[in-house]
Amino acid sequence: MKKGAALIISMVFILLMLSFAAVFYNRTSTAFARASAKDAAISANTLLFSFAKSALDELIRTIKTEAVAFCSFVEDKSGCQEEILIEAFDILYKIPIFLDIGGWHISIACAPQGLKVDINSLKIEPKSDLSDRANPIVRRREIVEKFLRNEYKLYSSWQFFELLDFVFDTTSQVNSYLRGDTRLNITNPTLERGRISSPRVLRLIARDYAARTHDEAALKIEWEDIFTFENPGGKIDFNNMSKESCEMLFYDMPDLCARNPERRARYEDLTTRFRDANETIADFNLFFGFNPKLNCRVAYRSQNADLKYSFYYDSNLGEVSGFVIGN
Repeated sequence: MKKGAALIISMVFILLMLSFAAVFYNRTSTAFARASAKDAAISANTLLFSFAKSALDELIRTIKTEAVAFCSFVEDKSGCQEEILIEAFDILYKIPIFLDIGGWHISIACAPQGLKVDINSLKIEPKSDLSDRANPIVRRREIVEKFLRNEYKLYSSWQFFELLDFVFDTTSQVNSYLRGDTRLNITNPTLERGRISSPRVLRLIARDYAARTHDEAALKIEWEDIFTFENPGGKIDFNNMSKESCEMLFYDMPDLCARNPERRARYEDLTTRFRDANETIADFNLFFGFNPKLNCRVAYRSQNADLKYSFYYDSNLGEVSGFVIGN
């Protein structure tokens, strides 16, 4: 089934790119001819974003239509459409859309959402009992702390978590955090509180940790390889999750993360082989199967312009969110 589906998807992909090229050329020729020099940048941004979204809308719509048609001829229809969608999206992840039309060089590259653990999922209410293992956040923190301590030799990991909690806690004084007999001071009083917003914030925390503990292990960690800082919905796609995140969540089960990347893990198969994985799967909100949510980056270049932006795209709803210019 996969070979037949892959052939159909490849043909659809090529035909759609040719169609998009023609549509884009017609739209840009008309719009830019009418736009004044003053309005050129606004016209370009509006038109090019509209084109990118239309391209994705049409691509997804066509793939779903072809999947229904293809599966109508398959004897075993169980899971057929989902399998084709997974295969189709794998092609989209590996082969970005590139177009070179009328002086414009366009690329649309998408990846699945939910590839890493969101560092903000470790946020716990102030004064919570950190020994209460009935609390899933406590269990999450234990797993992450164990990984940082064993894999990266972060020997005073509990102090690192106290610094995390200082940033998470918006009720404490701006420049001082007290827990037990330990007073911690973040040296940047303008730091955004309530959440960890970027790798830069984690590097600030790592710097303070190293200064207080004389343990420089935290300064050598590439935090963005392990964590994400914006995961809408908080769900993690097991089949596409990063190797680093997988190894962190299942540190005591290395065989689970060493799976053949071409094999799609099913929840039933996984939990039968790795019974201890059930709690972690639930605590970190892992899911299996087709992932409809994408993180897309678009770039347009011409002789006079260089435009980039990123956005989240829900292929089930056709909705865009988290639009950022310049990423």
